[in-house]
Amino acid sequence: MLRNGVGKCAVLSLLVLGSVVAFPVFPNELVVVERTTVSENFRSFFLEVDGAGMLYFGSPDVIVKLRPDGRRVFELRATEHGLRAFMDFRIAPSDDLIVIGGASDARERLVTRGLVFDGEGRLRRSFEVSELIAEMVEPGDRGEIFLAGVRASESLVASKARMWIYRLGPDGRVLAAFPTDELKEIGRAISRDRRLAVRGKELYWFSPETLRLQRFSLKGERQGEEDLRSADLQPLGERSRESRWRIDYFAPLADTHFLLAVVMQDRGWQKRALKGGSWVAFQPFTYTLYLIPREGAGVQPIPVEDVGALRAVGRDGFLYFVRTITTETGTKTEIVKAALR
Repeated sequence: MLRNGVGKCAVLSLLVLGSVVAFPVFPNELVVVERTTVSENFRSFFLEVDGAGMLYFGSPDVIVKLRPDGRRVFELRATEHGLRAFMDFRIAPSDDLIVIGGASDARERLVTRGLVFDGEGRLRRSFEVSELIAEMVEPGDRGEIFLAGVRASESLVASKARMWIYRLGPDGRVLAAFPTDELKEIGRAISRDRRLAVRGKELYWFSPETLRLQRFSLKGERQGEEDLRSADLQPLGERSRESRWRIDYFAPLADTHFLLAVVMQDRGWQKRALKGGSWVAFQPFTYTLYLIPREGAGVQPIPVEDVGALRAVGRDGFLYFVRTITTETGTKTEIVKAALR
């Protein structure tokens, strides 16, 4: 169920990404707090949101920071910072912007280069990691940086390579490296099927294909594995002949829940009439949020309509959905700020 308006969201405080937000014990609806439309087209961009609600839209070529009302603060281009492309970017608890991309070292060897920017877009520091072709970056609470990717030596000999996680200190020095159980095809810039997450003293590695979640300590010791395929999520498998589904977003919420956004698309086609007597063919789909308790039963599905796709759980604690709107005058982007209650 979806409702407009802020409403009374302060039911129970939950620590999400370092921010205290409204989160009830049994949420059953999504409350729209604010809608903002910007004239720019961010259809193929990904989104991060800092503690002040500032919006960071990023593609392989450019990262743009906007104020909550849509005004531009700055933009960063990969080539201007010595990167072939941006691979991933995240907002640290300090609200610094951490960016990684592919680059070459002094010997023309491929390396992962990381850049850390302040809130004004000024470069604070940089680091390089050899051997690892990183695809994802995740900041820790104590200034540490975690990278996930494949080792260059392994990626050259097979179509698939084991995913590794590297733990870096604030200065970029490698403190630990450990493998996951997953083999993955080499991705391109900002694939962003978010799999890596760090919350407190735990690191999560999630597989959208199998719905399995590996847990590690920050030093790389295995803490266990969880299977998120519960009875409440069984329809994802049962409807496979009639429809196809994919995980659109994953995030742990504090120490109590996991959040999954699931797209379920029918295999059949339907027609939609347009102006002038023309029509367009489309495949109907549903978009659902699943809140999965870390312990015990009670998976809560929350249908989502008319807000677009979930693209960020901001460091301000709110959920941010994005959709593009195309009219005769061009394509705009709508950002929907929402909360669960």
